[in-house]
Amino acid sequence: MSDPLVSVVLTTNRGGPFLREALESVVHQTWRNWEIVVVDDGSPDGEAIDHITRNIERCHVHHQANAGLSVARNTGAALAKGKLIAFIDDDDTSEPERLTCQVAALEAKPDAVACHTQYDVVDVGGAHIAGGHDRPEPETTVDALLRLDAWVLIGTILVRREAFERIDGFNPLLLTSEDMDLVWRLALMGPLVYVPDVLVHSRQHPDSMTTNVVRTALGAVRAHQLQQLAAERRGDEALVKSAKAGIRQDRRYWSSRLIDAALTHRHDDPSRALGELVTGIRISPVGVGRSIAHRLTRR
Repeated sequence: MSDPLVSVVLTTNRGGPFLREALESVVHQTWRNWEIVVVDDGSPDGEAIDHITRNIERCHVHHQANAGLSVARNTGAALAKGKLIAFIDDDDTSEPERLTCQVAALEAKPDAVACHTQYDVVDVGGAHIAGGHDRPEPETTVDALLRLDAWVLIGTILVRREAFERIDGFNPLLLTSEDMDLVWRLALMGPLVYVPDVLVHSRQHPDSMTTNVVRTALGAVRAHQLQQLAAERRGDEALVKSAKAGIRQDRRYWSSRLIDAALTHRHDDPSRALGELVTGIRISPVGVGRSIAHRLTRR
């Protein structure tokens, strides 16, 4: 096996209690030819990030005003020197053999543009919540991905720099769901090779970005709409159909999530609950009606 440099890009706008653990999971990789690029995207305490990273070898920190996750990740990739680029969130961790397994998988399949792995979801303390080996192997064709029949977690991706640059990285117009959009565009370019081992642990906690349901719901629908538009411009009717199917899935799923969120916040934060309800109606009036009817029939 050759010995390519792997650049691990980590972006953060908060630092947070899990940052050191995320970085240490890179330091302890069995693949030794790596570097870490940390992009501080307007965190409130840049000095704290400098303190955490000060004694980590081959770790480069870039501070910038808040520009959003897409721009921050693109900045990290631009500063990276490796031919291969991995991404890790500031609250997730990787198993020690992650990069070794992924580099080997890419070398075994030269036409693959990227590699992704199995993962699980853990709580604040690192205890298993969901996912893992019980999740079936995803069919990572762009058709299946657009239909949401398959899912690739961005924190499991190892991408060839050439492929990342050819698609111009993350779409800066997307404030959320930029990860799905990147994976869709990579899958349009070529195969994604899969490693079935659980090599990444995705942490779920109250400060996770995914807890902002309104923002995430609107971003998911918007990302699908952009893919539909791109497919229409190419005259690719099959992918237009797949994108529309994904949009329908988004509308059903997120309208239900928004109703759940609105009910949760209706007493402690009525204005937030109203915003969630209005967004749910905006995304799918029919979906909201069905969600409410379903809840009434369960009483």
